[in-house]
Amino acid sequence: MAVTLQWLWVLVVGLPQLIETGLLDSLMSTAPVEPASAMHPVEFSPVLAIAAGVITLAFLVLTIIIFIKLPKAISMTGERIVHQSTNAVVPIVTQHKKIPAKKKRLISRRITKIIQLLLVIIPLVTSFFIPPVQTITSQIITTLAILLAGFSTVCFVISWLIEPRATSRTRSHVSHE
Repeated sequence: MAVTLQWLWVLVVGLPQLIETGLLDSLMSTAPVEPASAMHPVEFSPVLAIAAGVITLAFLVLTIIIFIKLPKAISMTGERIVHQSTNAVVPIVTQHKKIPAKKKRLISRRITKIIQLLLVIIPLVTSFFIPPVQTITSQIITTLAILLAGFSTVCFVISWLIEPRATSRTRSHVSHE
């Protein structure tokens, strides 16, 4: 979640600047915009009020459900992306050679840590190149990016420290002590 917030911060602050400069114009179609027709005011009736209330209530319930399920979905997606990236990089690092399972797990863990650190470093470095936006100064942009990067790093370090040790498949866990 912390890395997601870090990336969102950089996107929210930097994307409007990219749009204003026109760097993203080649990605978007430039269809002519038709002028909107004038709307006539609608009479307020009890049926309309009930319909608006039901729609508002439905959106509130939907928002609550999304806020409950969103952290787990972000976590699962992030974990899947990191593991897929790791699985894609391990054969490149080992030069497609057959290696023992223990060494493969060790390399896989190291690559996972590198990918996680890159996910923290890229938005942090990018934030230093984002110019000020209206009332948000460069110092605010970089300070918040540094705080989010620090929090993300602390979260990753904690996860590395509490990561379970691999145990032997032939001996019981009790016999290791």
